[in-house]
Amino acid sequence: MKLYCLSNDPAKPCFVLSFKELMIMLDCGLSAQSVLNFLPLPPVPSTRLASLPNYTPPHINDPLLEG
Repeated sequence: MKLYCLSNDPAKPCFVLSFKELMIMLDCGLSAQSVLNFLPLPPVPSTRLASLPNYTPPHINDPLLEG
């Protein structure tokens, strides 16, 4: 079993645990902007929802996390 640290910043930890042929990524930071791509869509198209502006978190401004 081996544990690898992929981050040099203690505030943004990211580890990979390898055991036999299994690799597990632990505690990996994810930008909130990236998460928006995976939000569920409403099941019924709605003009009211479509007219809302896209959500952008005001406190997220880290170019190292943006992809």
